[in-house]
Amino acid sequence: MRFLFFANRPDISFGKQAQILINALRNMGHEVLDVDHGVHPKVKQKAIEAFQPDVVVVWTFFHDIGHPTMSINELPKPRKFFLIGFEVSDTTRLSDKAISMVNELAPDVLVTPSTWSARGFHDVNVPVVVIPHAIDPQLFEAVNKFSKLNYPILDYSLPRVFVYANHSFARKGWDIALSVLKDVCGSRGNFNVMLKSWQYFDRSIYSISCRKLLLSGHVSPVLHYATMNQATHFFYPARGGAFEIAVLEMLALGKTVIIPEQGAWVDIPLSRDDVYWIKVTGLKRYWFDNPYHVGEFVEPDRDDAERKLLNALEGPLSIDVKKYHEEYSPQVIAEKFIKLVKS
Repeated sequence: MRFLFFANRPDISFGKQAQILINALRNMGHEVLDVDHGVHPKVKQKAIEAFQPDVVVVWTFFHDIGHPTMSINELPKPRKFFLIGFEVSDTTRLSDKAISMVNELAPDVLVTPSTWSARGFHDVNVPVVVIPHAIDPQLFEAVNKFSKLNYPILDYSLPRVFVYANHSFARKGWDIALSVLKDVCGSRGNFNVMLKSWQYFDRSIYSISCRKLLLSGHVSPVLHYATMNQATHFFYPARGGAFEIAVLEMLALGKTVIIPEQGAWVDIPLSRDDVYWIKVTGLKRYWFDNPYHVGEFVEPDRDDAERKLLNALEGPLSIDVKKYHEEYSPQVIAEKFIKLVKS
């Protein structure tokens, strides 16, 4: 089968997932042409004409100029290929603009990575199918390559709690995490904290009295993954998102994960007992200037987040990582796409 992808650049999370899928499809013997979704429409048209694909995948098409990455007017008529659109809804609702963009593109099917995300597309005029993200093979390569990685600041005889928010701090519950860590470090103290962000930390982090590893700015995926593997726990009181790949990655590494009981990530654990669940008090809107994601996020209970972190520190979980490696392997996810096209 011949697949033509118009995908995000691979240095962002969506683009990386597209590349993982593309590589898996190639490994399965399919012919795949990958074209950056930002190229001129005429380049896209010529790619379709020259490659003659069976399937065209437009891998994200919301962007700020108000038109889909590939509009219906740019597609050959009559359409001789199966068209898949991939997009996400981070909140409970998408704007009328976003819905109209989906309907303008008019894919044969819209793929999104979680049931939470699918909820935002309930007003579109096309079928919506949930296919989760895959585990990046680089995750295991990094762990094996840097198996002896050691950060002198960390006390490896103690639990090590990883907190992660490269961006979108409110959405990722960074404020809740720091508040909880400040109190738990003050009262309990016998664990280390690992903080990772693309942005520089403000002075508030120094109120966390535990021994801390601080990683700011861009680091290579290999170092990022190897650092994640140094943790024993992943504390993630997130409010929103469409999948949250770090939850899957930490479970695949066998770490003890603490996440809210509602949100895009609830699809990921293969058993309810594989994670600690933070209670949610309701829904709340945080984004007021986003042209697409105009709904609400979940609101994790801050005090219950503290209780669940304490419980997790006292009772780390045992995860059957093999099941995650199998269920979320790139080949399994690619097979879901193949099945989608053939159905």
